[in-house]
Amino acid sequence: MEKATSATYLEHRGGALLGLFFALSLAALAFAPLARAQQDPEIRQILDRLDRLERQNAELRTEVQDLRKQLAMTGSPEAPSAESVEKLADRVAVQSTRIEEQAQSKVESLQRFPIRITGMVLFNAYTNSRSEGAYSSPIATSDTSARSAGGTLSQSILGLEFFGPGTFLGGKIRGNIQMDFYPYGGSYTATPPAGALDNLTPRLRTGALIIDWGSRSLMVGREKPLIAQRDPDSLAQVGLPPLSGAGNLWDWQPQIRLEQNLHITSGNTVTAQAALYSTHETNTQLPDPLAATLEPARPGWEGRVQFAHRRGDEPYFELAPGFHYSVSHVAGDSIASQLVTLDGLFRPIHLLEFSGAFFGGQNAAGLGGLGPGFRVAPDGEAYAVNSRGGWLQMALFPTQRLSLHFFGGAQVNRRSDLVGYYPQSNISFAGNVYYRLAPNVFLAFEAAQVRTAWTSGTTNLRNHYDLALAYKF
Repeated sequence: MEKATSATYLEHRGGALLGLFFALSLAALAFAPLARAQQDPEIRQILDRLDRLERQNAELRTEVQDLRKQLAMTGSPEAPSAESVEKLADRVAVQSTRIEEQAQSKVESLQRFPIRITGMVLFNAYTNSRSEGAYSSPIATSDTSARSAGGTLSQSILGLEFFGPGTFLGGKIRGNIQMDFYPYGGSYTATPPAGALDNLTPRLRTGALIIDWGSRSLMVGREKPLIAQRDPDSLAQVGLPPLSGAGNLWDWQPQIRLEQNLHITSGNTVTAQAALYSTHETNTQLPDPLAATLEPARPGWEGRVQFAHRRGDEPYFELAPGFHYSVSHVAGDSIASQLVTLDGLFRPIHLLEFSGAFFGGQNAAGLGGLGPGFRVAPDGEAYAVNSRGGWLQMALFPTQRLSLHFFGGAQVNRRSDLVGYYPQSNISFAGNVYYRLAPNVFLAFEAAQVRTAWTSGTTNLRNHYDLALAYKF
């Protein structure tokens, strides 16, 4: 009955519109001689309205014809047959079963937010010219033991990405979390944490909750320092980012970020960022009585402004100055951490890309720099260690399957600021080749060398060779 009523209504509405169409047509013809002076604007409006009414009338006629066909196919509009009702019930049952199967096989949160599993299964077969305990590729080298070799899956990554609905003030929420199994003990020394070889447990790497409001966003989570967002490319150094302790500030720590994107012209953007970052005040090698007075985490302020230009879909030029400021507290004294930074990218042609980052200042250990960030003199006064560092990478892309990466970095601590047995400088350089076996399967070989100079006057060298097979998902 409802479909029949709808058809009747459409017929009446179509007839009314058709009558109005003819009435307006006759009115336009009758009054045309009297409105000669206003012919152009008024007649044009009338003709436009007639065109709209004619299109609506044609659409209504089509709807009436379609509705009549549907009524003819389903039988009498008065009362559907028992057979039609049974078929409809069967269709509902089949659809319900399909929905239940999809709910069981699809990964969703309790609130039905879409969740995607991401990560990388990574196997590394490696050899080191000097043994470094459980670390396949440690930050620095300090011992003179025999060569070591092995294989590991501990640098594999397991992650989740989720996308939520609109939230506060119309923003869109999204997030991610990443874990691995790398036995990092929080120090640049070669001694692995106790039980690292026997109990490889999941370790939180990074994670974030992000709310986007168009060109503005807010992030809370655990990430690299705002002033050190770039990394060289490596499948041999994944447990810790490549060139950690050799120019790449990397320490993943809790932080809050604000970001504002400004589109200046086509292809030109400016991105302003600010962050409240929690430093990691552990890499100091203080005597036990003083170590107990150290505040392990301190708030730091960071800022970064990036200027970027794109050519088509690829970045052509990016340059971003930044700064970091925080204060370390130990033995009742305060030591400032002050750094200025510069990172960037340059891709002159599709097959070639340069990227890098540089920093200078004092007390960089709290951001993952080579320690110590400060020292305490025998008289109890604390002094910041001045340091500078950075890294540079050249990447080549001869084919879609093949890419080559050559990178190197260094951090140098000022010798006059160090008293005792400390690393004065750490230099690392490497080259690798990636070959894409399949869209998400990579085979890579890397050769690297690390040179660590100590205040004792000795320099330790370690050669590292790594063959990696990665399945990204």
